[in-house]
Amino acid sequence: IMLIGSGYLVWARKNPSSGRAGMRYILVHLAGGSFLLAGILWHLAETGSIEFVHLDGAPSYLVLIGFAVNAAIPPLHAWLPDAYPESTVTGSVFLSAFTTKVAVYTLARGFEGLEVLMWAGAIMAVYGAVFAFLENDIRKILSYHIISQVGFMVAAIGLGGQLAVNGAVALAFTNILYKTLLFMSTGAVLYATGRSKLSDLGGLYKSMPKTFWLYMVGGVSISGFPLFAGFISKGMVIYAAETGPASTVFILLLVASVGTFLSVGLKLPYFAWFGKDRGLKVESLPRGMYAGMGLISLLCFVIGVFPATLYNILPNPVDYQAYTVGHLWETVSILTFTGLVFWIMKDKIKPKPGITLDFDWLYRKPAPFVYKIFVDTPASIFSQFEQASYALVKGVVRFGANPIGWFIQRGRQISGMFSKTEAAKEPYEFNPDRYRHPLGFMVLMLMLGFVVLAIIGLVHTL
Repeated sequence: IMLIGSGYLVWARKNPSSGRAGMRYILVHLAGGSFLLAGILWHLAETGSIEFVHLDGAPSYLVLIGFAVNAAIPPLHAWLPDAYPESTVTGSVFLSAFTTKVAVYTLARGFEGLEVLMWAGAIMAVYGAVFAFLENDIRKILSYHIISQVGFMVAAIGLGGQLAVNGAVALAFTNILYKTLLFMSTGAVLYATGRSKLSDLGGLYKSMPKTFWLYMVGGVSISGFPLFAGFISKGMVIYAAETGPASTVFILLLVASVGTFLSVGLKLPYFAWFGKDRGLKVESLPRGMYAGMGLISLLCFVIGVFPATLYNILPNPVDYQAYTVGHLWETVSILTFTGLVFWIMKDKIKPKPGITLDFDWLYRKPAPFVYKIFVDTPASIFSQFEQASYALVKGVVRFGANPIGWFIQRGRQISGMFSKTEAAKEPYEFNPDRYRHPLGFMVLMLMLGFVVLAIIGLVHTL
């Protein structure tokens, strides 16, 4: 059901690129769903139950692959930045809110404490942040940051324990809010200007100041600013990693946090709203867009100021304080340092037109060759075989209509090709009524044929 709905949201944009992206999206998720179904059936055969509990054993690996595709864990992630930016303005909002979060929920239910998820999530967080920084399309930047943010959640699930799982769930909840707000804001830019490339945008603050400030609420929330939703959820995950078994995971998550603020909180808004003015014609936004963005901005602030509103509905009792001196000092220091680096380097990191190659290159590049080998070539061979079969059947039918006439006409055509004297031209197309003999003559020839066959049989018997 989710696959059909998501594919429709991509196709609903109704352009060639969204059509291709939607088809790739469906094929990838059908493959992931096949792994999931195979794992479920295997688990059912071994246990006799389809109860969804903490999974282990051989079938669980197939189930894990199915969930990993939906969670966009690299290298199974390329469908996300490929499809989300191609969907409609509204579609990208719904896609960002629901699809990967379902995978986070299922991983938390079935694979809590699985160590491989801890490392996969940490790498995923950095991977998404790096590619977001390299990207030029504003909705692709946010798509890569979905990968990064889900990486925090997956790492927390891999860490296991009440604090880490609470952090994963809290981050998933708040991520739905501020990621939705970010996609709404960039969707508003696309709606108003018809552009989505940073290299094509700039100078929008004069015409879209409200959208900028609403976007920045999402930008500071995802970056973990105090008083906003991300501070009280992401901080929980980072603290769980800091007190966890692997310090490397903690360092990777801190690096990903820096990358998040650098690209989503600084680079995207700066070059879109304060970059070189491109003189774009800006359409006015409907009031409903402002209302939606304003409501979610308010929720991001309320949850950030009153974290108990979220902590009280988490799956485990919460023994964590977000607003401590240490956490505040650490957060402010990282954000300030990142801001200074961006300000110094901003002229050297200007967005440029181009395409960022990702893992999908590995199957998109050889796809035409594979299609030619396994589709075009067999289709060509079958077509030739079909034509030859049709010609054979046609020849047999014509021969059966008048065998003697067929031999006479073909013989005269062949002799005419080698004859030096001009002879009456025979038509190339066979005419069954040409050189047709009386029925009695045909019966006589048939009887003579039977006599010949009888003589041959008699000689063979003797």
